[in-house]
Amino acid sequence: MDADGGCDSAVTARVRSAWKMFREYLPILTGKGFSLKLKGKVYATCVRSCLVHGSETWPMKVEHELKQNRTEMSMIRWMCGVKTECVCVCECNDKHWSHTASME
Repeated sequence: MDADGGCDSAVTARVRSAWKMFREYLPILTGKGFSLKLKGKVYATCVRSCLVHGSETWPMKVEHELKQNRTEMSMIRWMCGVKTECVCVCECNDKHWSHTASME
């Protein structure tokens, strides 16, 4: 908790700690020889638990939840091998997905 009663520093510390755990388990989480089911179990047990540890006692704001969600989605994209060059855009008016990828 911060001096003003917020949880900015706690959220930042949890995100950093989760990235540290993610990098520790990187060979399993990004390895080609492991199933997505196993990767998901390792991620949920080791990384996600580290990310959300203690958060039930924080006065969470929307920005804190968004920061944790962005962190989690970034890790999941890395685990699944989605490159930053791939951009998926939802065209809500047409109700379909368009996919563009860099051809380099």
